[in-house]
Parts: sequence; structure tokens; C-alpha cells
Amino acid sequence: MTRRQKHPLRALTAEEQAEMAYQRLHSTSTMAAQVALGAGVKQLIMTHFSPRYAPGNAIALDDLLKEARSIFPNTIMAYDFLTQEIPRRRAAELAIAP
Repeated sequence: MTRRQKHPLRALTAEEQAEMAYQRLHSTSTMAAQVALGAGVKQLIMTHFSPRYAPGNAIALDDLLKEARSIFPNTIMAYDFLTQEIPRRRAAELAIAP
């Protein structure tokens, strides 16, 4: 038997996920969305995903995306070789920024 067969992955509760993320200096999808919302950013791009969310497991990346979007709708998942243009802000825009 493989290790996975002996110890199948299970879905973690939100509290277990938060505790594990805290211990590993990571964030859950909901934590990231809450920070994005509070910071007033225009878009959240989530990256650095655990293998725990690979296809076939109890929780998939689409589930994390749905969680994040329920808090911060303009959220996307990064993927290999994703590029994102970030426009430079002008001095006048910075002067009135919150």
C-alpha cells in the first residue's frame, strides 16, 4: 500500500485549515480574500497551492476559488507562466488614494 492509501486525505474544517496555514506562515483562500478586500485592491491573484487540492481530492482548487470569490469577487487563480500587467500609477492618483 502507498502512504496515500494508508492515510487518505480528508477535507479539513475551516478552523483546521486556518491553524495549519498559520503554523506554516501561509493563508487560506478566505484569509487572502479578506486581506484583499480590506486593502482595497482591484484584483486578487492566488498562487502557491498545496498538493492537497489536486484533482481527485476532497477539496479542489475550484472550491478555493469559489470561497475567495464569495468574499472578493475579482479573484483569479495563477497558473504556470501567467503574466499580469500592472499599470503604473501617476502621482495625481497616488495623492488621492485612500
